[in-house]
Amino acid sequence: MKKAKKLIALLVVSTMVLASTLTVSAAALDVSYVDFSTVGGYVAGKYPQVGGMDDLNAAIAKTVNDFYGKYHAIFGGGVGDSYGFLQMSNYENYAVGSTQIDGIAITTTITDEHDRYAKMEVKVSLYSDPNGVSAVTNTYYIDKENGAEISAEDYEAGLVATDEDTSSQEETTPPAPEGPSAELLATLVPIRMITELGYTVSFNEALKAVEIYSGDELSGIVFIGEDIYVVGDTVYELGVVPELTEGTTYVPVAFFTELCGATVLLDEAGAVVGFEIAE
Repeated sequence: MKKAKKLIALLVVSTMVLASTLTVSAAALDVSYVDFSTVGGYVAGKYPQVGGMDDLNAAIAKTVNDFYGKYHAIFGGGVGDSYGFLQMSNYENYAVGSTQIDGIAITTTITDEHDRYAKMEVKVSLYSDPNGVSAVTNTYYIDKENGAEISAEDYEAGLVATDEDTSSQEETTPPAPEGPSAELLATLVPIRMITELGYTVSFNEALKAVEIYSGDELSGIVFIGEDIYVVGDTVYELGVVPELTEGTTYVPVAFFTELCGATVLLDEAGAVVGFEIAE
């Protein structure tokens, strides 16, 4: 590709700064409901389980099983039979995250979730008395990355460490360099400065235009007094009209930076002293 055919996209790519660290978030907790069956094979209802967390699921199952066994024994049969709450066909009518087993209500709530850590509550109670003294609420602290239940202390420490890591990344990631200002891009400079990039220029009297060559190949045309810039076979408008003053054609800095893919060089006072194209 000829130098003069490098378009705006190339300039944008060359000035991008990529973050040095890519953070991959752990997946959200996968909570589903599985059958709760009695020893005799009777499916009494459903209870929650978390995908890929066997130890946690065993703890949840034990809580549900103990509660069911306790109240099944107290009422001498199915809890639902005693209270009339055996409505297994109505699951879709219950609140999201809730289900029941023979009149025992089970509510699962993810109270806090982050990229790596999550906190989940499972409440088991009598369906007829969800806030009664018999209700049991267990809180589980989860490290999703390792698929393990952790202590409340480790959970809090993990959140602090994660926040510190994020803050550290934000502090150390350098800001993207600013491109030329709109004022600078509109600044007129002699078109002959393009010769520093290896091109030659020639004035076409008939067209009232300056032709730009790379060797013997015509690479671009700039029309005097018209916001028309041709690079290769593409026509551009830059919002600034080229001027001819005392035999010298002036074009905006944007012609070099946006259309030719060059970098503008400034002196300490901010004046344009040249252009360069990275090899």
